[in-house]
Amino acid sequence: MTMTHRDRRHPAERGQATPEHTVARVQNEGMKPKAIALLSGGLDSTLAVKLILDQGIEVEALNFVTPFCTCNRQGRCEAKHVAEEFGIPSDFDLNDVNLLKVGRHFRLSPRAKAVVGRNERENQRLLVLARQGDSLFEIKGCGSPVTLLRGEAGQEEIHLAAAITARYSDADSDEVQVHYGTDYAALSEASLLSPLGEDELTRLRI
Repeated sequence: MTMTHRDRRHPAERGQATPEHTVARVQNEGMKPKAIALLSGGLDSTLAVKLILDQGIEVEALNFVTPFCTCNRQGRCEAKHVAEEFGIPSDFDLNDVNLLKVGRHFRLSPRAKAVVGRNERENQRLLVLARQGDSLFEIKGCGSPVTLLRGEAGQEEIHLAAAITARYSDADSDEVQVHYGTDYAALSEASLLSPLGEDELTRLRI
């Protein structure tokens, strides 16, 4: 019988990329490294999130509510408490996981992001995933993506989401009218603006 032995050398010694090298490569390419952490609020997951944050990686917390939820005697959800202490988004559920599979993603602020459909199928998928509180953006009368804005969004985030929508549309103009609102069937608001520049897109792209 042939015996196999596990190679216990460090990944770098085996010519493989280490997590540190991967983070450095992503940062050198102008992208923001990002991670999803399964956060229970217990010691292990809290320490893991802290180590990830210390490497300069943006973290979003995923938490499942189960009968084994780590809530204290006062009813406080420890996972939510830890997320608030670290200043990371924690209102994360299966809908958010499915949203990660669709479109182009842009971080407009620590608490708001925009997702832009890349084709008609993704546009329709974004409409299905939109939930109460989300804003939707589209340009009438030309080929346009659907953009979904989620999170704590003020006028600056709305302006950015509209400008990103204009950038990926077929509109051939220096100024584009972008319609938006929370009800796709009746996008009542409109903003006239210039498409977002490439440098700004790169800065915001996740």
